[in-house]
Amino acid sequence: MSAYQDPFMRLASGFINNAPSAAAGVAAATNPTAGQRFKGFMGRMDAGTMTGADYMAGANFLQGFGQGIAGGLNAANFGLNADQERMFGEYNAQQIEFAAQRDVKRRERAGKIQLGRVRAAYGASGVSLSSGSPGEVIHAEQFAVDRDIADIEYDADAAAFATRFGAELRATNYEQQAQASLLGGAVSMATSLVTGMAYI
Repeated sequence: MSAYQDPFMRLASGFINNAPSAAAGVAAATNPTAGQRFKGFMGRMDAGTMTGADYMAGANFLQGFGQGIAGGLNAANFGLNADQERMFGEYNAQQIEFAAQRDVKRRERAGKIQLGRVRAAYGASGVSLSSGSPGEVIHAEQFAVDRDIADIEYDADAAAFATRFGAELRATNYEQQAQASLLGGAVSMATSLVTGMAYI
């Protein structure tokens, strides 16, 4: 059997066999990857042959990086504010507690002085202090002292708690703003970079 093949058939066969690889080559040439496109952009920038589209791309790249940096800086500032809120909140709460401790000691001293005067007055008159009206008076005086001390401690505890709680709320709000700033900066940066890539 003859091996002869019509030239037209040989040409058609070669085209059919090589079409896939040829198509891939054309696709690679006309649809370069993002990395290849950016490499080309950098090459043109280094060579000083940038096009108008390259300048638009560069502007978007700079804007994107700026937005990312700004978001990070804002997040850092919000984080610092959160730390300061907690620090000053704890300091103020402790000052309230220390002041209450001083007030308690003053009330205790004043109560002892008052009770001492009552005992001295009854003792000078020769009245027994263990029972009857003198005993009730002394008991009432001691009760008043204890009640005042309890009020001081309760008010201080409530004020210190409110101070710490308020500081924690403000700190949490700052932390949420920090997260939003980071996310917003990242999204804005990504958007600008994608836009810039579209130009090259």
